[in-house]
This record gives sequence, C-alpha cells and structure tokens, in this order.
Amino acid sequence: MRKLVVFVAFMSFVALTACGGKETPVKDVNSTEVSVGAETDSKDEFDVNKIKEIFENSVLGEKDKITSLSFENGEIKGVIEIAPNKLLSAKDLAVTSYSRASDALLDKEGWEVLTIEFVKVGNVSMKRSEKETNEHNMDYFPTEKIKERLK
Repeated sequence: MRKLVVFVAFMSFVALTACGGKETPVKDVNSTEVSVGAETDSKDEFDVNKIKEIFENSVLGEKDKITSLSFENGEIKGVIEIAPNKLLSAKDLAVTSYSRASDALLDKEGWEVLTIEFVKVGNVSMKRSEKETNEHNMDYFPTEKIKERLK
C-alpha cells in the first residue's frame, strides 16, 4: 500500500510539473488565437471549442463521449453518451456529469442556459439565473434540482 501511495504522489508531481510548461497557442475554428490553458471570461473567446475542452477535461468519464455540442443564442446544448458503470446507475452518472459541467461553466461568462441530453437516460436544462452560491462564494446548481429535472 505504501508503494502505491508513493507512486501516486510521484505521478502527481510529474503531472503538475508537465502542466507548468509554456502555453501553446492554437487556432480555433474562427481563426482567433487562443492560448491552451489560459483562463478567459471574454464572451468573444467563449465558444463551442472552449465548451468542448471544458467537457473533455471536467465532465466526461474515460469511456463517455460527446455525440453533439452546440452554442447558440446563449444556450449550450450537448448530447452525451455515458458509458455503463458497475457501481453507479446511469441516472446517478448523468446527475454527476451535469453537476460537474455546471460547476465548470458557472464561472464563465457568455451563456445563459445549459441543456444536456444523456442518451437513453434523459435530459436536464437549467438557466444560469437558477444558480445558488455556497459559503465559499462558489456558484452551483443544487443536486436535488438536477435530479428533479432529469427526464
């Protein structure tokens, strides 16, 4: 067990060291230069590519996949296929995924509605104005509301 803890600590150090490197500029579909890893709250830079990156880094499980993703008129719409899990039901996974998506997006400006359809499970849609704020001044959508809306 001790070897496992040491290995995990070492790998965490390696991962953090690797992330500290120079940011690499990339081009998005609109041909505006964006720095990978740079935080942005500008409405001009918040687009479907940034949303996809957020979903891939914060929302999706290893075998989950995005079937479609769009961002129009302030509404983010996504369709996600959740991979089966032996420990959690598909509904629990959908609630968790929606919660992680909203947590990652609520500190970004430029959107008003988050709608995610979970294939063969249901969909959830919430307006940004329905967010709540916890004691650490962090915005979130309550899990119970997400569960109620999952249809």
